[in-house]
Amino acid sequence: MEITEKQLKTTAVKAEKQIQITLDEDKNVPDAKIDIDKIILAKGNIKIQESEIMVDRIRVDGVLEGEILYYGNDGNSRCGVMEFSINFEEYFHIESVIPTDHVSIVPELEDLNITLINSRKVGIRAVLNFMISAANGEEMDAIADASGDGVQTLHKNLSMTQLVVDKKDIVRMKEEVVLPANKPNIYEPLWSYLEFQKVESKIYDHKIGIQGELHIFLLYLGEEEHMPLQFVEWELPVKTELECYECMEGMVGHIGYRITSRNLEVKPDIDGEIRVLSAEIGLELDLKVYEEEEMQILDDVYHWKKELIPHYEPFIFQRLIAKNAAKMKLNQRISLNQNQGKILQILYMDGSCKIDEMEIVDGGVQIEGVLDGVVLYLTSDDNMPVNSMPVIVPFSYTVEAKGIQTGDHYRIHATLDQLNAVFLDGDEIEVKAEICFDMIVLSPEKAEAMLQIEEKELDLKKLQQMPGVIGYIVKPGDSLWKIAKHYYTTIDSIRKLNEEIEDEVKPGSRLIIMKEIEESLDC
Repeated sequence: MEITEKQLKTTAVKAEKQIQITLDEDKNVPDAKIDIDKIILAKGNIKIQESEIMVDRIRVDGVLEGEILYYGNDGNSRCGVMEFSINFEEYFHIESVIPTDHVSIVPELEDLNITLINSRKVGIRAVLNFMISAANGEEMDAIADASGDGVQTLHKNLSMTQLVVDKKDIVRMKEEVVLPANKPNIYEPLWSYLEFQKVESKIYDHKIGIQGELHIFLLYLGEEEHMPLQFVEWELPVKTELECYECMEGMVGHIGYRITSRNLEVKPDIDGEIRVLSAEIGLELDLKVYEEEEMQILDDVYHWKKELIPHYEPFIFQRLIAKNAAKMKLNQRISLNQNQGKILQILYMDGSCKIDEMEIVDGGVQIEGVLDGVVLYLTSDDNMPVNSMPVIVPFSYTVEAKGIQTGDHYRIHATLDQLNAVFLDGDEIEVKAEICFDMIVLSPEKAEAMLQIEEKELDLKKLQQMPGVIGYIVKPGDSLWKIAKHYYTTIDSIRKLNEEIEDEVKPGSRLIIMKEIEESLDC
């Protein structure tokens, strides 16, 4: 008997957990910086420097880095920027996780609150959110077919979605821009934003393509003293490619990304004037690539001259239910508090999409969350020419996924593709945003794979006691395969003796059966 095997790659989600930690630390203003009179706004970014997977727990070593924009108390409305960093090391209890599991850790800055203790000290309180998922992957060699004289086989088809790539990668995107001719030279950079939006990914043969828009914003002081605060911004198309040997065009990719570093450097041009900006962002990519395959493996086997004993092993595989990139548009009017100077011009709006709750509903996944943003603007107050205000817009949206059921595993990457604020007449601004939800839904399926076939000699005494020709009435749950196997014959033989029989026999049908082994026994 000849055996043909097929390798099965199985993946099962073992644990999904959301954990929050709080960082609380006081920081002194560096000696080279002016005293703080009023804090305008702050921003922060989480870097995971090292993670270690142990038994039932995960160690995460990282740092929260950030900047604070403030007014100094030197009496000339001068702005200053203070950088800070807070290191952390945390142990997260994740039951059943082991070092060989595939673990994904996605950090998010849930909240950042800066308080002024005195002119030389600030209190920093941050809430960090970690989304952790653990999955195990195994490989097994299942019997796909068996052949030989007299060997009878029954196959089953599996619609499997196999995870062929599961890794993280770091890419850096760098662009240089020059100030427009109508803008003065840069004397001092004050505040900047670097964002990556409208991200698209595509799977090619042996590579993955990433493209999007790099948004650059800079608030700065011009070289000439009489020049007011200046700002510039750009939207630049950028793209890159990553080598990925396992990838083939037609595979399904679910690519998540997170900005891990932002760097905006001002440089002189060929004339020595400070007019060039070099922008670089570091992206941590969470690469998951799946291959859909209709696979046929052996379900059962027998021989009418030998006893074949198949040995099975249960396994869990995944089946793709839905892959959807949905976009939601937000449009919200917000009343302003202009007690600290009338708004003259909106400079920039920054923000993030935070998901509070997700739930499987009929036909999709219901998402509840908020757009958490901040608007930076110019004011009419000469003593405080720039200020900021927080903006929070709740939203509810259902991402369509036909066929999704409770117990299915889904992953959703939520990103802001567009975000801006427009100053309206009166005391309102209009916030416009486009949120993209990139979702994949996988259903865990259970099956058995045949790993071995044991051969034994038939019990001839038992066979001789069986009649050579049998009249049989089909019972509920019977199939031609079960009947043929039980009576040591073949499906073809039953069909020859019962010409009008259908593929699916019905209970109560009468069959004539002749065992194939009869001739051998007589010999």
